[in-house]
Amino acid sequence: MSCKLYGLQFHPKVVHSPNGADILFNFATKIAHAAPNWTMESFLNEATEKLREDIGGGEVISALSGGVDSSVASVLILPLQPNEQCSENTMRLPSS
Repeated sequence: MSCKLYGLQFHPKVVHSPNGADILFNFATKIAHAAPNWTMESFLNEATEKLREDIGGGEVISALSGGVDSSVASVLILPLQPNEQCSENTMRLPSS
């Protein structure tokens, strides 16, 4: 393979790292050549539309563990289902 491969592993809480936002921005724009036109609104719109296409008229089971991945997945999926098709189960752990 003749192409150059680059990688960057970085903690997402860049506000706690000196110049963290600059490092990520430079990697994305100067090395990966990504356009700096991403917004949260555009991501939400694109992700919601993609999920709507993938799910179609099917059913979805969403389990929320409290971690970032399951929380984001639940936030994206919940508005796609009519309220009458949603149910909520809450489990409370005994306090120590």
